[in-house]
Amino acid sequence: MNLFLRLSGWFIPVNLPLRSVFLVVSVFFFGTALSILAFIVLLQEEAAIVESKFAGLANERFFRLKSSTESALDGLHAIAGWLETNEKITRIGFERFARHLIKPNGSAQAFEWIPRVSQSQREHFEAAARREVDPDFQITERQSQGKMVPAGTRAEYYPVRYVYPLQGHKSALGFDLGSESSRLAALKKARDTGGIVASKRITLVQDKQDQYGFLVFFPVYQSGGIPSTQALRNEDLRGFVLGVLRIEQIVLQSLLGTADTDGAVEVYLFDLSAPAGEQLLFPKHDTLKNSSDLKFSTSISKIISVADRKWKVVIVPGAGSFGDGRDWLPWAVLLGGILYTASLSIYLLAGFKRNIRIHNSEEKFRNLIEGSIQGMLVHRNFNLLFANQALADMFGYASPNEVLSLGTTQSLIDREHWEMMKDRGISRLKEEEAEARYAFKGRCKDGSAIWIDSFSQRVIWEGEPAIQSTLVNITERKEAEQKTKETMAQLDETQMQLIATGKLAAMGQLAAGIAHEINNPLAIIASSAEMLSHIAGDEKIGEFSTVLMRKHLERINKNVFRSKSIVNNLLKFSRNDEPLLETVDVRDLLRETIRLVQDTALSKQRVFQLKTDDENPIRAKAGREGLFMLRTMPSQLQQVFLNLLLNAVQATSDHGTISISVKSHSKEMEFLVSDDGVGIPRENIEKVFQPLFTTKPIGEGTGLGLALCRQIMASLGGQIDVKSGLDEGAIFRVVLPTGRETLETLLAPSKG
Repeated sequence: MNLFLRLSGWFIPVNLPLRSVFLVVSVFFFGTALSILAFIVLLQEEAAIVESKFAGLANERFFRLKSSTESALDGLHAIAGWLETNEKITRIGFERFARHLIKPNGSAQAFEWIPRVSQSQREHFEAAARREVDPDFQITERQSQGKMVPAGTRAEYYPVRYVYPLQGHKSALGFDLGSESSRLAALKKARDTGGIVASKRITLVQDKQDQYGFLVFFPVYQSGGIPSTQALRNEDLRGFVLGVLRIEQIVLQSLLGTADTDGAVEVYLFDLSAPAGEQLLFPKHDTLKNSSDLKFSTSISKIISVADRKWKVVIVPGAGSFGDGRDWLPWAVLLGGILYTASLSIYLLAGFKRNIRIHNSEEKFRNLIEGSIQGMLVHRNFNLLFANQALADMFGYASPNEVLSLGTTQSLIDREHWEMMKDRGISRLKEEEAEARYAFKGRCKDGSAIWIDSFSQRVIWEGEPAIQSTLVNITERKEAEQKTKETMAQLDETQMQLIATGKLAAMGQLAAGIAHEINNPLAIIASSAEMLSHIAGDEKIGEFSTVLMRKHLERINKNVFRSKSIVNNLLKFSRNDEPLLETVDVRDLLRETIRLVQDTALSKQRVFQLKTDDENPIRAKAGREGLFMLRTMPSQLQQVFLNLLLNAVQATSDHGTISISVKSHSKEMEFLVSDDGVGIPRENIEKVFQPLFTTKPIGEGTGLGLALCRQIMASLGGQIDVKSGLDEGAIFRVVLPTGRETLETLLAPSKG
């Protein structure tokens, strides 16, 4: 309407002669023809503007959806990295880490830890899970009717050990994913390739929003990295991280911060890797199944890779989003052209300007990425062609022009990563296979280093191939990962210090007994030496004196070696060598421990009894030397038994009895340390394993002994518990696994 009023001021009616009328009529018809032409051009321009606007919003939505999908998978990378850096995985540790990755409206619904369990490990695994996770825990499978039953016998299982959040997912505990052929195939594919494998769509029955989701499997290896060959990956597999991701939430996350706040475009997702009829991922629809079912005259579709699957993203205009309120404009131009032919040049000029804007597609692309909140640059043969303000801010430069003045991308890349970046850039320009997303260390204007997450692709820029990269600053994430590793190292050091402290406390309790033990042989040596002195002073040394001298010399020799043995045992226990995994006879270990405390016990008239279960032999396995051979860390196991024996000595009265029994089962070895002392009140049973809790008088106990015992047993893959009551004595039960492969797995140092 404003355009019409403006043009109407050009018309001034006058009386014209025939010749002038003919001229006016000629101009009118000529102007009308030109107006009709302008009308047609304007219609095309309006269509082109709508198409350009739609393409811009569609491309933005595509890039954001791709970024949102990758961010959803980042949680799986994070929890897998945490698992790789932890030698001993516990339920509490898993839940604490997963809690930070599960958001109320986030894309991740749940995370699960699925260890690899062999048939020989099943019994021990289920027993440990019942103690830690759930008293009713067992490895299960689903019958054809849907009922969960104990899993049948097979070489390997892949049960769900931990799940977070537990609410709504408790039924998944113990379920063997290897019992279903489709999920077993996904696990094997992830194991053999070392990469993420995604499932087809599933219906999230636990989700109140009734949406589709999918499962993602990530392999975790013993070595921490991905072994170089398939055979090594199969041998080194530790287990899998499973993520349950919500597709609708991934799409909603991509809307955050977008320019499309009114629903100008609509998104449809299809899984091309799924069977026909099951390809629709979003939105959930009763009749729509495949992308071929979409009936839109205008649409943009792209393919993205999600783990090992291909998703098709189809973006269409929203209902009534484009062209509202503007359809009248070409008709107004036509009417104005007929009435005001003099305005033709204005419309043609406007048309030319619009044509220039429409055909300059590279300028539109430039405007799009200039306003992006992520750093973006374009280079050809590493020569900078374009940079946006977000990238300049990221590297500490005042403007994109200052970045371009650097000339090449080498100035933005740290020296140690330059060769890697150069090789990948060359491969990508040649359209050879190259990793699209990777992290590298960047170099800022002030010389400081930052970590960058880069996504690069080959594009056409000004008619020639170039590389366009989207950059995100991930320095804080990298620093957090480093701090996590340092914290774990500090925790390990603190644990060793606590063990050393407990060892010193035990040595202090042994001091009196050791002193008494050494004084006895020293007194005998002194007495024999004095007798030898008298005999040597006798001028008449007869045959009887010679026999007597030999007897005293033998006594001296015997007691010297006895003292040496006592000192060696004490030194062996007190040394701070790094704990090593060794195969030992537990009976010898127990006898050696008893010798350390026997004088303390005998001085208080306590009696030790050592019982072994020799009447139930088991068949020897590879790597085991006998019924009572155990592969463990002897120094730490001895510290556990020493603490238990010293506590038993203090708890029993004169003439008390302390018994130690050993039973060797097929998969575990059981030790019982019992006494007939004062016992432990039942209200203190759970407290005795807490640090600094003690019922002993001040100066006689630190409250660390039993807490350290439980900590040491956890690190050895075993457990310790107690049964007692007031005036009922106490029975401490220690259980350790005997399977060599299980122990090597539990006790091997973490690699990362």
